[in-house]
Amino acid sequence: MNNDKLKIFPPTPEAHKAIQNKITQDGMKSHTYELNDEKQTKVFHQRPLQRFDTSVIISHLQTQGFAPTLCHPIRNRQSNTNFNLFLVTLPKIPKSKEIYQIEFIGRMRVTIESLRKKQSPGQCYNCQEFFHHSRLCTRNPRCMKCAGPHRSRECPKPKDTPPKCLHCNGPHTANFTGCPKNPVNRRTFSEAPENAWADPAIIAKIKMPPTPAPEPNPNPATQFIPRPVQLASNANPPTQEVFFKQMSQMMSSMMNSLFSQMANYYQKKYPTVSIQ
Repeated sequence: MNNDKLKIFPPTPEAHKAIQNKITQDGMKSHTYELNDEKQTKVFHQRPLQRFDTSVIISHLQTQGFAPTLCHPIRNRQSNTNFNLFLVTLPKIPKSKEIYQIEFIGRMRVTIESLRKKQSPGQCYNCQEFFHHSRLCTRNPRCMKCAGPHRSRECPKPKDTPPKCLHCNGPHTANFTGCPKNPVNRRTFSEAPENAWADPAIIAKIKMPPTPAPEPNPNPATQFIPRPVQLASNANPPTQEVFFKQMSQMMSSMMNSLFSQMANYYQKKYPTVSIQ
């Protein structure tokens, strides 16, 4: 139980179907998800004419052994006209995969492609909620245009009247992707607590990687360790001549150490070579 909603997780597909049948018989308000064997195959028919009748497409597909359950044109929301595209829904069976091999419907050459999945979460066209679709939703209908208790296609709102969002009451339709209540726009990050790095309890929860132990030096005699130059602790800063003298001493020490390391290296690699 969560927010006055009961969630049921059936252990088997048979239990899922039995629960769904009981809900349908009693007329309860609910929604569910498709089982894998109930999912449908959706494809696009491209390049037919706009006046092409959907019944003709269904008839031609049936004569070729397919069983389309739905066919409708794709509509352009901005211009309110139909694209040269038709969406065809078929049962998810091995035979439906052969539809991609079709090149002609009647005398019309067509191209068939799979329907790409949306990047945003699915939205029900019946109740306008997210993460499920209308085919398996028996909730009370809500309008996408005016948030009223009716289906969107039955909305009496005039076209010149601004829409109203069901989720945020904003001046847009409920399927607007920029809605602040849309799950895409609800990805928030919790703010970091103040003085987090000064709290010992928070620091203790951070797992720092262990510091590796230093490896022993195989030749400690030739290891060069730079030493800081000791400056005179007087109030006057060092002159340019003193500075260059200190730099010369440091460079001389580094070069002597480098030559010593090279000599040891060649003596180990070439024992017969004598370096003067």
